[in-house]
Amino acid sequence: MQDFQTVDTWKRAHGLVLRIYQETKSLPRDETFGITMQLRQSATAIASQITGSCAKQENKEFAGDFHKVAAHCTELEYLILLAKDLALWPPALSDELMASAIEVRKMIFN
Repeated sequence: MQDFQTVDTWKRAHGLVLRIYQETKSLPRDETFGITMQLRQSATAIASQITGSCAKQENKEFAGDFHKVAAHCTELEYLILLAKDLALWPPALSDELMASAIEVRKMIFN
């Protein structure tokens, strides 16, 4: 068992959650229960899953959880792409958020 706040991957994921919350404030109000909620839930799921994984005692459980984290990262990547394609965010912002999500996903397996 380890303190999740000391895990670099969690730190990056938590930063991504904070950024997603900040950037979704600019999305249209009619998306509050649509893509805004989905982006926030997906990003939060990444950091939450890492947090829960850190409490596991066995490496086998820990490794399995990280596959779930990778799936959440991929889901977030799609939602960022969707926001970009719907012109809800400028392409540069979408690309920056996408790069952050990909970075977290890559960190999982390093």
